[in-house]
Amino acid sequence: MFARLFPSEGKQFFGYFEQHAQKMLEAAKLLQAMLAWPSDLADRARRIKEVEHEGDAPTRPWRRCTRPSLPRSIAATSTV
Repeated sequence: MFARLFPSEGKQFFGYFEQHAQKMLEAAKLLQAMLAWPSDLADRARRIKEVEHEGDAPTRPWRRCTRPSLPRSIAATSTV
């Protein structure tokens, strides 16, 4: 039963998930540094925003991988 919840393209899915997680970790470290040493705030905030957008890139194909495995009621309400 639980196998149906995972996308059939498992390796691709987890690869996209890993890429996204790496970008979010990078953004968290940048935020931590910005709060610890509050200098050049505008540049640091700009870089965090850039990393956040870079993290969005793997979520598009990742979401396409998960869409077929979602229950119909959830898939109908999600947007890609």
